[in-house]
Amino acid sequence: MNRNPLPFVLGLLVLLVVAFAAVFVFFSRPEGRNVTISQVVNDVKKGDVVKISYHPDDGVVVTILYRDGQKASTSREPNKSVAEYLLSQGVPQDKLPAIEVLEPSLSSSLLAAVGLLLGAGLIFALGFGLGRASGDSKQRG
Repeated sequence: MNRNPLPFVLGLLVLLVVAFAAVFVFFSRPEGRNVTISQVVNDVKKGDVVKISYHPDDGVVVTILYRDGQKASTSREPNKSVAEYLLSQGVPQDKLPAIEVLEPSLSSSLLAAVGLLLGAGLIFALGFGLGRASGDSKQRG
């Protein structure tokens, strides 16, 4: 009985893409409410911000810790450090909060590993499916 493996391969491909998207969405959620970078500049000038932290491997997402304990997230300029950006926006040196560049996060490493495994699985599934399809066509011919 010769069955076409293409539906299986396509189903597997869809499942892998959905799984990768779910992992990406789960691990890339920013903390707290979302604020604009200009709001962060104003809050730093007022002295309301205690600490700004970010993972260099997470792109441009920055976490802000306020004096009242609340957290917020914003996006930073990709080609400038947070301190350089704040100073260029007129924040006095003595008003700069603690700026913490965090170690690469476990979530980013896990996300990269899952992406690598899904990519390898996809290549294997496509190769296996196409190999079986070409083998089935040779048997029929």
